[in-house]
Amino acid sequence: MRDYVDARHSFSEWILAVMMASIILIMLLSMLGNKIPLQYQAYMLYGSSALMYGSFIITAIEAFFVWRKLKGAFAEAHPREDIPSGTGYYAFSRMIMPRRWRSPRPQVARGEFPK
Repeated sequence: MRDYVDARHSFSEWILAVMMASIILIMLLSMLGNKIPLQYQAYMLYGSSALMYGSFIITAIEAFFVWRKLKGAFAEAHPREDIPSGTGYYAFSRMIMPRRWRSPRPQVARGEFPK
């Protein structure tokens, strides 16, 4: 399961960076509130919020499809076993971590899907 998640190129790896940039933009808007025209502040605030929520929705959709594929692969490889509880959460939490931060370290290169 871990190797499949590690072999994928994923938008979800960037979610932490996107959300952090969005939060920093919101903080800058609050600090520089009187120096930026109100209309531009509103556009930047709405844009930042839309970026944050949009990236979260994209990540949730991606996680759903990855989980469906993982369930099918697990059922094919182990037809008489149940999927352990918490496996979906493990796959999701591994997906949203940047590749360098994953622990244990990825054992496969990108594109080397398990057979």
